[in-house]
Amino acid sequence: GLVRRIYEELERGRSVTWSEAWSFVEELMRRYVYVEGRDKIVAELYAIAQVFFDLIPLFPILRIIGEMGSGKRQLANVIASCAPFTISVVKPTEAALYRLVDAFHPLLIIDESKIDEDMALLLNAGFEKDKFVPRARSIEDGKTTIDAFNFYSPKIIVSRPGRLNLPEDTLSRCIEAFIQRVVSKTFPLEIDPKDREEAIITMLLLKVKRWKEFVDTYNMLRNTLVGTDPRTRDTYLPLLTVAYLISEEKGDPMLFIEVLEDMIKTAEERAGIAYHQKLAIAGILKHVASNATLGGAVKLVSVSTKDIASALSTKLDNSTRIRIGRFLREAPFKVSMTKSGGYTKYLIDMEKLYQYVQSYGVDTSMLSDEELEKLEKATGLSWRGAGFNKDEWIKNVVERIFGKKSDGEPLQSSTPSTQSH
Repeated sequence: GLVRRIYEELERGRSVTWSEAWSFVEELMRRYVYVEGRDKIVAELYAIAQVFFDLIPLFPILRIIGEMGSGKRQLANVIASCAPFTISVVKPTEAALYRLVDAFHPLLIIDESKIDEDMALLLNAGFEKDKFVPRARSIEDGKTTIDAFNFYSPKIIVSRPGRLNLPEDTLSRCIEAFIQRVVSKTFPLEIDPKDREEAIITMLLLKVKRWKEFVDTYNMLRNTLVGTDPRTRDTYLPLLTVAYLISEEKGDPMLFIEVLEDMIKTAEERAGIAYHQKLAIAGILKHVASNATLGGAVKLVSVSTKDIASALSTKLDNSTRIRIGRFLREAPFKVSMTKSGGYTKYLIDMEKLYQYVQSYGVDTSMLSDEELEKLEKATGLSWRGAGFNKDEWIKNVVERIFGKKSDGEPLQSSTPSTQSH
């Protein structure tokens, strides 16, 4: 019946736009689950992107995290309603999983299950389309044959906070969505079969008509989004592709920008650059820029957390001040520490700090162009290109792939869409 329905819709000339698919998934979410903000965007984009997984070389795992009764399984079910084929498992064995996925390549939901080392390695392999899991088995006459299983498919892991400690290399292949319990709202326990059927038809019509747009955009973005962590970029790329196509269609890049910003934030967190560390580095650089007078003479600088707060023109709360202090005590660019006027002074090697900013791609967007120029004159180092200026990077990316109207109207695409009919 489903195949016939799709055929009939195509015969009638029905076409689904990216905006229509987005609106459909938004309404589906509103009807069945409570999720808001950034997590809602991630879930909705994943629901659309998963239908295109077989056309691209890499596809991420969606990890849904929530307390008991938060609706995390329901969110997984809503996303699954958009997939042509879904399998939900609890406490699966490794052997059962790779056989299931190799046979059907479904949207696989792993519900509240322990992920051991072998399972994590299997999930890592399933991130890549052309990676296979070899397994030996005995056949007649005592001979052994090798079977190669392909574990590539969209996957959702449902878990409670703190109950699932994924290895770092598996976590790097995940996008996380958090969901909170809301006692004031109730939703149907099951997805209406009519809604499920319409969701699958909508997504398959989108794929049939617009698969080439998706593939072309995916490749364009992969070549454009350079300068950030490549693993995080590749993990977010299917969602960014859908976000771009929706934004292009609407003539408004804001959805695409939101996902870009989330990707950068995730990359920073996974690189271990916490917010208080960025504050510390920005404060040191601002302090040097405002106090240095000798061109190319500053090699070492002494700062305290008070100096950093003053340079940032902000009052640091006690917790942030303590974290900054701990970071500076262990930082590879710290030379020594002394006590002065009730504050700890940290002697900073500016060249080592420069190398640190370069190595970790620290976001330097808190510094103005004037401050960066002063820093360069004071230290003889080119700080403008040393770190990762998030705001400047996003601006350049958006202006490159979206055209800007001369009258300041919303940005629109400068890359023509190719639609497959």
